[in-house]
Amino acid sequence: MCSNTPRRLEVFARILDKNFPSKPQPILTCTLRTLAEQKALFAQGRLPLSEINRLRKIAGLGAITASEGKKKVTNADAGQSKHNPNKSGLSRAFDIGFLTLSSGKNHSLVWDEINFKEFNKILSAKFPNVQWGGNWKSFKDLPHFEVK
Repeated sequence: MCSNTPRRLEVFARILDKNFPSKPQPILTCTLRTLAEQKALFAQGRLPLSEINRLRKIAGLGAITASEGKKKVTNADAGQSKHNPNKSGLSRAFDIGFLTLSSGKNHSLVWDEINFKEFNKILSAKFPNVQWGGNWKSFKDLPHFEVK
């Protein structure tokens, strides 16, 4: 999770609301990611938990568990990710999750592959220059999308 606040993807949410009104709705979970955040995420699955959590603290991220620390979540080190600021200070990538619909105020994030596939189908039809991490061969990254 990046330091930016998750927010609803309004354009695509309207499309999904119209076409899939009972399905979970997309929200942004990460856009611009600092170099410190990227370094901390790259450490996961590569360094001891104490070092990962030290880097996460520096980046302003919360501590993770031992099982979370064993899993690689990115192949991009600091400065190599399209989430990191480009020369204009902007990100060329975003990650999403899906909120379940409920009658109360408590929603939960879901990460089912079918939701990402449906979102990618809608997104790629409107924006063919956006690449989905779910199509990558070596490291499938379902929540990840980036502008080519």
